[in-house]
Amino acid sequence: MLPPEFGVMSSEFGVFKSKVSDSITRIKNLFLIILFVSTFSLFFPSESISSQIDPASEWHLLYIKIRDRLIQKGEALSKLKELEALLKEFYLKNSEKELDERLCFPLKGYSFHFIGGKGGNGYQPQGYDFFDGNDHKGHPGHDIFIRDKNQDGLDDVTGEPVKVLSASPGIVVSINLDWKPSSPLRGGNYIWIFEPIKSRYYYYAHLNEVFVKVGQIVSKGDRLGTVGRTGVNAYPKKSPTHLHFVVHESINGYPKPINPYTELIQTH
Repeated sequence: MLPPEFGVMSSEFGVFKSKVSDSITRIKNLFLIILFVSTFSLFFPSESISSQIDPASEWHLLYIKIRDRLIQKGEALSKLKELEALLKEFYLKNSEKELDERLCFPLKGYSFHFIGGKGGNGYQPQGYDFFDGNDHKGHPGHDIFIRDKNQDGLDDVTGEPVKVLSASPGIVVSINLDWKPSSPLRGGNYIWIFEPIKSRYYYYAHLNEVFVKVGQIVSKGDRLGTVGRTGVNAYPKKSPTHLHFVVHESINGYPKPINPYTELIQTH
């Protein structure tokens, strides 16, 4: 007979002897490990949860609510502050700081001479509020016109689409694709990029093609898309083909428009 602390386990490979007490001890230890891990996750959940958050995608979803007036301003501002902190953390971990602080002109083959108005007077931010979304007032940016007399979206000199370039490094936080003339969106196909070092947002509107995706880290001068005629006011024949370019500076999480005209003159 076997001593009481042993048991017998049979199989097609033969008969094996094992200590029952050892098996029980191993089960107890495994149970304690599971209990410890579960308890730790209950009391210290922040790191595991934050690591699963995709701040760019969350910003994109929040912006759609702001754009379509589906969220109250106070709630939106609070969430925006939280997401900006996560975006900065993500950017610093996954990219290198670019030391050249000058902007890149956002249209390939063009310069500040193609900015509408005189001396940058197209920038009219009066009455604008970011949280008014698609119903905002004012014109807090610059329209940069391309050579396109027949309005086919192609450069009259090159016969090619005009590439939209990223004026700065940053993270793509929102895009809109497949705009239709029946859509009420004023920006048409657009791109929002957050630049965490300066806490700025860059907005590119009325695009035809979009070549980036939400969450993508871009460098200054990267190709973002092509100029188009999408958007409520850009689509009609009365509107010359142009890029609508806007810069916001985040003030404690609140995006406020700034005039980039002087910086655009100094681009390279």
